[in-house]
Amino acid sequence: MVAGCLLGILIPKLIMGSSSDNHGVNRAATMNNLIGSLSEDELKLMLVDAELTEFDHKVDKMFKKIDVDNSGYIDKTEIKKYLVDLGIEKEEIDPLVDKLMAQDKDKNDKLDIKEFNVM
Repeated sequence: MVAGCLLGILIPKLIMGSSSDNHGVNRAATMNNLIGSLSEDELKLMLVDAELTEFDHKVDKMFKKIDVDNSGYIDKTEIKKYLVDLGIEKEEIDPLVDKLMAQDKDKNDKLDIKEFNVM
């Protein structure tokens, strides 16, 4: 899995390169060798894993923005403040908070990253 994610990150870099990456490296041959060693299913799985990793990173980043007290949990107050800061209409906030808090599987009135990531 980790290798798939790593390859998912490296393939775009190999294709696009960088301004300092112009030292005669034959990117087409490198890509051919790399991709040629993977089955079609492995390549698809690798690309999906890379997308999930990017999505998980974004979810984690949002969770940390909401978790202003850095407790590792987000509660109704933190969620409401975040939604207000986003400019969400006041009458829309409570239904959104209720929808988010419905993911509180252990019923402790706060969400951890796993519960938040379910959404």
